[in-house]
Amino acid sequence: MNKVTTRTVVTFHIDSHAKIEFILPSENLNAITCFEGAAIILYLNDQTYNLNNGISAFDDIRHDLDVIIEKIGAAIAQKLILPESQALLLGKLYAHATFFTLAKVKARALGVTYDESGISVAKKHMLWFKDVALYVFNGQDGSIRLIIAPSYRSHDFFDPDEAEDQIDFSYYHQYLKQYHVIDQKRLTKRLAQKWVSQAQRLLKIIECNVLRLIHDKAIE
Repeated sequence: MNKVTTRTVVTFHIDSHAKIEFILPSENLNAITCFEGAAIILYLNDQTYNLNNGISAFDDIRHDLDVIIEKIGAAIAQKLILPESQALLLGKLYAHATFFTLAKVKARALGVTYDESGISVAKKHMLWFKDVALYVFNGQDGSIRLIIAPSYRSHDFFDPDEAEDQIDFSYYHQYLKQYHVIDQKRLTKRLAQKWVSQAQRLLKIIECNVLRLIHDKAIE
């Protein structure tokens, strides 16, 4: 963790051309609680992308840390195996599942699969989405792979109770037409384990800070 004058930067390295930074608005880790409005930035080949999932500047960063612990941990344990041909289409599969959220039969016909709790395969593999979407999966050789693709962010959806000529398909069709994988990365097991340990450490610090804040308010 590298400290600068007015903030703390926690870096999750990918390779020499890519990294993710949690930029926390305090140089004092003991002052950081859950609603910190942390910026989460992907640096990729001299480009920067915002990865914050929410629309508010006050999102709970514990969610983002939980996502790292859960999904990178699953990849370390080889629980996210996908054929590469399917992994390259995760963005499209997410678009299908989102647009046809009320019509899963149609989504399934387009290749979307769901787990026993109804979570789509793309959602299961998604780490973040905002400026871009970032997905994690295991290759057939057991490698840990990252897919960076355009994010699908439309609020339009297919309503089976509405006439199709009244449904706006334009963004959905445009996204599918223009879809491409921006980049692919391999994450070494050592770096993946470091991601999880960093996330666990930061989460523990935040949880302790929250408990201390609650205690201090109770005795005021």
